[in-house]
Amino acid sequence: MSLGWGQFFGGLGEVIGKVTTFIPSRIEGLKNERQRLLEEKARLVRGDANAKTSARLGWITARIATLDGLLASRASD
Repeated sequence: MSLGWGQFFGGLGEVIGKVTTFIPSRIEGLKNERQRLLEEKARLVRGDANAKTSARLGWITARIATLDGLLASRASD
């Protein structure tokens, strides 16, 4: 009884499919980054305002806009 190549590659695809469910996807990484930035933004808004926090808020706002664009384009794919 021999194993054919079709059975071998079919089994290999099944194993790879199961392994990839444990690795967070790029989209999940973007969503996680967006959530962390939103939390940091809320924390900075509650605190004292100075030049450093103002610059950081500007960067965070720009990055969130970029992430929203990336996530929106992936959702339409």
